[in-house]
Amino acid sequence: MSAPRVIVSPALDSEVAKWFVRAARDHAGGFRVALSGGRTPEALLQRLARPPLSEEVQWQRIELFQVDERCVPSGHPDSNRGMIERCLLASLLARPATHWMRTELPPAEAARSYDEEMRHSLGEPPVLDLVLLGMGEDGHTASLFPGTEALSEERQLAAANYVGKLGAWRITLTWPVLEAARAVWFLVAGESKADVLRRVLVENDASLPATRLLGHGSTVWFIDEPAAAQLPAEILEGRTPR
Repeated sequence: MSAPRVIVSPALDSEVAKWFVRAARDHAGGFRVALSGGRTPEALLQRLARPPLSEEVQWQRIELFQVDERCVPSGHPDSNRGMIERCLLASLLARPATHWMRTELPPAEAARSYDEEMRHSLGEPPVLDLVLLGMGEDGHTASLFPGTEALSEERQLAAANYVGKLGAWRITLTWPVLEAARAVWFLVAGESKADVLRRVLVENDASLPATRLLGHGSTVWFIDEPAAAQLPAEILEGRTPR
């Protein structure tokens, strides 16, 4: 396996926002992006929503999809849709097309509905241009948590996933669409992620869901300095550890 592409920045939101603007320009005919929830993506979306960056993107040519969603109403504080609307969409003059997970439906029905929505919008095979992912302290990404059933889903693009330790259902994109994406960007911040990031990038720990995407040829890991604390120099220099 080749060395992962790692970019360390003291200001992740600024760095990734610049990459996003360039990627949007490169896909001037249409840019299909799946967004995650969480604090790190929230800071990124807030930066993209402000001038001058907000004025450098042709938002009307972008389609936004969700990576995952909590099974709560869109007005709930924990809703990823609500976060995206508040932090990005509310400030834009030209709005992108949006494809929301329908949390008013039962989880399994919501997942089937989103699978159909993505196939209708993306065609066959369904390919996203960019997926923005985070990673939890347990190595989960999207809402693909260790030990959960959705990890084994290899046909549907979206799945209802019960996360026992949270006592809650999530709707999540699955491996078929994540691995088919043209580009995957991980945003990982904070000292609390340093140990699991080492286990993924250095040890290639297969028990951690995020490790599966190491084989994706267009994955970039954007990390801050605290998260990079346990990584060896060769990883940061783009070389494969011995």
